[in-house]
Amino acid sequence: MTRRRLMPVNSGVRSQITPPYHGVMQVRSEDTMEHATCELDSHADTCVAGPNCVVVEYTGYTVNVSSFSSKLHGVVSDVPIVKAATAYDDPVTGDTYILIIGQAIYLGKDVENTLLCPNQLRYNGVIVDDCPMHLAPKDKPSTHSIIVPEGNFQLPLSLRGPISTFASRTPTKEELETCQWVILTGDDAWNPHSDDFNEEEEKMEYISSIVYKPDRSIMSLQRNLCDISESFDDAFFLNRFVKMTSTSAKKPGVSHEQLAQRWGIGLETAAKTIQVTTQRGIRNVSGHLEQRFKTKQAHLRYPHLSGRHGRFYTDTFFATVPTLRTCKSTQLYTNDIGFVKVYPMHSKAETFETLNTFIHEEGIPSELHSDDAKELMEGSFKRICKDFGIKTTYSEPHSPWQNRAEAGIRELKRHIHRKMKSRNVPLRLWDFCAKWACSVKACTASSNYSTEHRTPWEVVFGSTPDISSLSEYDFYQPVWYYEPGDFPEPKRHMARWLGEASHIGQLCVILYCPNLAYLLLVVWYNLCLKRIHQTKP
Repeated sequence: MTRRRLMPVNSGVRSQITPPYHGVMQVRSEDTMEHATCELDSHADTCVAGPNCVVVEYTGYTVNVSSFSSKLHGVVSDVPIVKAATAYDDPVTGDTYILIIGQAIYLGKDVENTLLCPNQLRYNGVIVDDCPMHLAPKDKPSTHSIIVPEGNFQLPLSLRGPISTFASRTPTKEELETCQWVILTGDDAWNPHSDDFNEEEEKMEYISSIVYKPDRSIMSLQRNLCDISESFDDAFFLNRFVKMTSTSAKKPGVSHEQLAQRWGIGLETAAKTIQVTTQRGIRNVSGHLEQRFKTKQAHLRYPHLSGRHGRFYTDTFFATVPTLRTCKSTQLYTNDIGFVKVYPMHSKAETFETLNTFIHEEGIPSELHSDDAKELMEGSFKRICKDFGIKTTYSEPHSPWQNRAEAGIRELKRHIHRKMKSRNVPLRLWDFCAKWACSVKACTASSNYSTEHRTPWEVVFGSTPDISSLSEYDFYQPVWYYEPGDFPEPKRHMARWLGEASHIGQLCVILYCPNLAYLLLVVWYNLCLKRIHQTKP
């Protein structure tokens, strides 16, 4: 079988096939092991899995691959998009690593090498330093490697002419099960035709122009590039096959004809159904079942907060007085109609945990806007957004009005101040008061025109909220509660009502502070703190 070299190509609309396959499909023995190179190709808008890869999972989507020039190649139709794996043998330690390439176009033996799209790797948080060491500026030395921060994995690159490459091979079944997996590109949907890339780049360019003026000088080479390699010669470049791929938008895996047959509906209805639904979790297998299906389907476990009010805003605010649980900061989430949730934190390192909690309790926002705080742009917070398919956007520097969470924090603080002052609430209970204020606001009929005088809760979740527990008591109201005890201890005790216990029992379970002696201690602490502030010059 003659292998083809990829010409400059363009890809069409991604389509979904039936059935979409999952499972290790192509595990070869050592006798038929394929060795090839993986090459970094900046002209490829999607990674291409070649002969040194095996298919771990079929995503259920296909793509049409065509040439940029009709004179070079025709269209290759229905090329599957897969999760592929290739084995990398560390020449220093001898260890074998399984490199996972998700959302890749699978061409197998039809091409000579595997092509890696550098920006697709970077989108997954992988550091791609593809500048050769001898061409790097002296003040910015290059490692010429691929670095995966998770696991501290570094893969050195070599040069084949001007192209950065590394050698790999097809893994065996045993290696797939026992060797360490290194994720180069994830399972997140990859759409190279999205306008988001250009929009985010324009935002960063604007931010950079405000914050600092980058040095845009280009290092000049004192020698003719054609002397290094004839690949830099324009004539040679045009006459030779250029390994460059481009993909189209994805098509759904189940066509409207197949859906009409299976559901017993008309073709027109099936086509409209395909347009207004998703097929993110279809799982099947081709051939013999080799592995258990992975149960991680994060985007299907929780409701999606989509629609015009599905875009949420988040920010952090701080307090000078720690709470009873020693929290001194809070992460706030809100949308355009005033649906607000708060999560007290001990430090900003817990920010990602608040996003996890918000998703578990409320759902997955379609978009999340924040400022450019490091904890909101990197690390676990960014990973969670990718896992759940949450689009992230950021405010420009010195432009707090672009984040609705700023106004949400201001209004929430006013509400907390009014309530704590009117009820003489100890300062260290401000976190309970904040949660109560958010619950009240979510269940209060809004004057916002887009809500049609309904509550923010109903607009977001589509159901009428029940306010039984919220309306029966006021915050910090004295209440009696019953607790069985040994004779002659009393069974009826006094406490203060602090809000709903949403994670315990059923709807009307409430939070209360039973230890009045401890509350007196808190009041004493607040009085001392107030006197200290008053005595300061």
